Amino acid sequence: MTPETTHATLPEARECIIWVVDDSNADLLLAEEACRNVHFQGRLRTFTSGPAVLQELLGEEWDEEHPQHLPDLLILDLNMPAVSGRDILRIIKQNEKVRDIPVVMLTNSMSVTDRCVCTAIGASDYCRKPHDYLEFVALVKLLIRKWCPAACGG
Repeated sequence: MTPETTHATLPEARECIIWVVDDSNADLLLAEEACRNVHFQGRLRTFTSGPAVLQELLGEEWDEEHPQHLPDLLILDLNMPAVSGRDILRIIKQNEKVRDIPVVMLTNSMSVTDRCVCTAIGASDYCRKPHDYLEFVALVKLLIRKWCPAACGG
């Protein structure tokens, strides 16, 4: 009698997905360039408004069995028109479908209150936007290494 062989199926590795939400097209282009500079080997998606990212996150097409399109990391500008980054963060953290997505607040604000409020709501990190390109690239590399380590090629 031969013992049965069991083959465990490992989950398929999937690419890291990062979404960046910022009302500044210049900052979105900077994020794209920084990802290229650090040889990010994942998928980057950008949004210019809070309502657009909320529709994508919470829209009816969301499939609980196959949430592949959801980001592994959401980088969110704090100060945006229509719906602020703080409000988007609050909505995300109150929704059980998406509350576990790490959200990094990226802002020009130096307010300690903003940092404390975002942390209390559930931000995974809170970073000031560097004004120097090389510092911005270093920040992007740090965030990718922290949240998507297998996707950082450089």
